[in-house]
Amino acid sequence: MRLTDLEKELINSFLNGTEYKEIVEEKYQSFSYPKLIKMMRFITRRYVVARFGHLFSMKTKGPFGMELLTLAFSPGEGKNVPFLLVDMMTVGKKRTVFVEYYDCTANKSEHPALTKIKEQYNHLAEYQEKTHCLACNITKRMNG
Repeated sequence: MRLTDLEKELINSFLNGTEYKEIVEEKYQSFSYPKLIKMMRFITRRYVVARFGHLFSMKTKGPFGMELLTLAFSPGEGKNVPFLLVDMMTVGKKRTVFVEYYDCTANKSEHPALTKIKEQYNHLAEYQEKTHCLACNITKRMNG
């Protein structure tokens, strides 16, 4: 399944049966990076979801068949659930998914379902960030 199709399926299943409104700001719906050599074009969609908060999606296609999809689920004020960020990337036959939870709630309460999931995947090593990215290399060159 292509990430574009997966994006539609995930957004539709999340929004199904809820009241929501898409936030349309053309200035932020499509942009390229880097600006001079438009290697990647990003398409974004944002929603206000009743009784939840906000949903944000961003997808892009890059060089060598790379596809990236990011979904951010931001609970609204007064909601006692963590912020959820999901990144999915494909390059050729390789697939990578990052799922990150950030507890930004006031009382930092327990979430048994999330604890259970964490324990299920505890055997996986933490991902070590690599600093060899295009932006890092450009910054190093600019700073000497």
